[in-house]
Amino acid sequence: MMNQKFNEFPCDFFLEIEDDSFRVGKLTVNKDHNGFYVDISIVQKESKKIWKYIDQVSGESDPQEALDNGVHVLSTFLKGSHS
Repeated sequence: MMNQKFNEFPCDFFLEIEDDSFRVGKLTVNKDHNGFYVDISIVQKESKKIWKYIDQVSGESDPQEALDNGVHVLSTFLKGSHS
């Protein structure tokens, strides 16, 4: 994934889901005393209400690494749900 600029936390990123005009992937990067983490969910496109919470990846030393791992988890989930 392209390098993102992280100015403040939490920082939300939305990813289009192929063949789904009603939902998007949402990755929220944040930081705590253990480093950076990302919450991964699928939300309704218009309201941004959570449709499905997927997972959290934590303990990363870099926010870009947390985001990249979140994209991987979302992608893996979506591949499994469309099989």
